[in-house]
Amino acid sequence: MDTDKYAKIVRLVSRILEKMLGLISLTDEDLDWAIKNPTAVIQLIVGAIQNRNPLSVTPLHMRHTWVPWKTVRLGGVSKEELDNNVHPLCTTEGRNLLFGGDYWVSGVESQVGLIVLTPRDLGFACAPRVDEFMTVDFCRAWSEKYLFGYNCSINLCPPEVALKLVLCLQHEPPPERVTMWIASERIVERPDGFHALFTVFNYDGRPFLLSSQYVLENREIGLDDRIIFCLRSTRDSES
Repeated sequence: MDTDKYAKIVRLVSRILEKMLGLISLTDEDLDWAIKNPTAVIQLIVGAIQNRNPLSVTPLHMRHTWVPWKTVRLGGVSKEELDNNVHPLCTTEGRNLLFGGDYWVSGVESQVGLIVLTPRDLGFACAPRVDEFMTVDFCRAWSEKYLFGYNCSINLCPPEVALKLVLCLQHEPPPERVTMWIASERIVERPDGFHALFTVFNYDGRPFLLSSQYVLENREIGLDDRIIFCLRSTRDSES
């Protein structure tokens, strides 16, 4: 390689890394992953240059986080049976949506991976409205921009995910306190017609419960609120 061209590349990469590292704090885990995955790091840098925005690369995109946090199996049970199984694990709000919600259970068995993200992870600087990111179009555009080369995408969850997840979490030691939103199409709750979303939460080290919250289009979600998306392999969708 030409010496001048090599020097120019070194200077350019150094400037990008200087800006990145000047604004974000990489953990030892991030750095260890970067050392072991130099090709992925190069892809990130090239992507940043193409987007004309090196600062869009955050520690989240540098990590090996693009594997499912949990997996749940959809289908294989009737809606009535699933509702009855989850009923003892519901708050009053959860029961209202469970038995009055206009949602369906898959008639085909399949396995889906789940990942937990926050609005801050998604690149928001202030609390976003539900209709700003909990949409099919947002998930598609975000995945194309940030998950290129990872062969995966984030997607909205079928509401059934909330029910299967709360059952799955009963077998694990609960954290002290956590609330997680299920990213999905808003569910119409009969008979009042309000729109709601399922949430899964626990408190004081107790087992997880299924609940729900009413959401209008302008309902804001906190920057550090935990939101569960489906993580799907784009290889599967292409085959």
